[in-house]
Amino acid sequence: MYSQISESERLRNGIVKWVAENNINLNKRLIPGTIPQLQTILNAEKIPVKRALTQVRNIMDLHVNKPKIVFKTRRAVYSGHQEICINNNLLRASNKETPACDLIIAAIRELLPWYGKALLIGTPTPFCASKSVQNNLFILDNLYVAAALQFTTRQEIEIVIGNSVDPVKAKLKAQDWRSNTITKGADITCMPLDKYSYHKYVNNFAKNNNPAIVVLLTSGAWVNSKATMYRNSKKGIFINQDFKTPSELLVKKYPKNLHILALTNNDGMNFQVRWLRDNKNTLLRWKKKV
Repeated sequence: MYSQISESERLRNGIVKWVAENNINLNKRLIPGTIPQLQTILNAEKIPVKRALTQVRNIMDLHVNKPKIVFKTRRAVYSGHQEICINNNLLRASNKETPACDLIIAAIRELLPWYGKALLIGTPTPFCASKSVQNNLFILDNLYVAAALQFTTRQEIEIVIGNSVDPVKAKLKAQDWRSNTITKGADITCMPLDKYSYHKYVNNFAKNNNPAIVVLLTSGAWVNSKATMYRNSKKGIFINQDFKTPSELLVKKYPKNLHILALTNNDGMNFQVRWLRDNKNTLLRWKKKV
């Protein structure tokens, strides 16, 4: 069960009270030192206070402009959806995964065969958010990938969520995959996922002559290099995340029907998409329409 939201409401109520008592005009620039003052008054950290202040500003702006029937939102606004994700550790550290997911969706629609079956595997999450106040977004890019698979295949997709690192988070993800209208009918499994279990699951999935589409979303994990193992060990992760080797073996074994799209991140900075099929492993590039 998701935890109840109370801290944000406490902060918003405190800011509303502070505005009323001090006759503050939130439409004007606040004087320097306001945020530290609110931190002291509310006994809270800087980022939650700034976020709550933004929410109160937006709410009050709607009330001030109430006679206006038509209005436009020109910037991302933090909402309760993000807060639920953040409170439950459903986080996204980088904004760069979304363009890679767009590339995967384009490949599903334009390059891969339709009307087969599809598997979304790794650590996919339908809903997540960022702690950064510069990225006030409710992130749904993995859900869009699942939707693209769902609408281009003959049967409900399969979703496999690795739970070796955080079983609690994996269970929350499974609940979210089950509780939305797009993937509510999917075959959803939580299981330990590493090089070997990935190979076994995908091998069983591809055992026929029908088109089999596999999308691997593991936050970019692809090769189990020394740098990757060291980086993971600092996080307490000790599993073999070499998904490259079994992927290449599998598309060689099933050259006629298996396609794998893998989100990879070899340099720790940028995401790429690899398309494996017919004993080939190529970097996928896509030119956006202009």
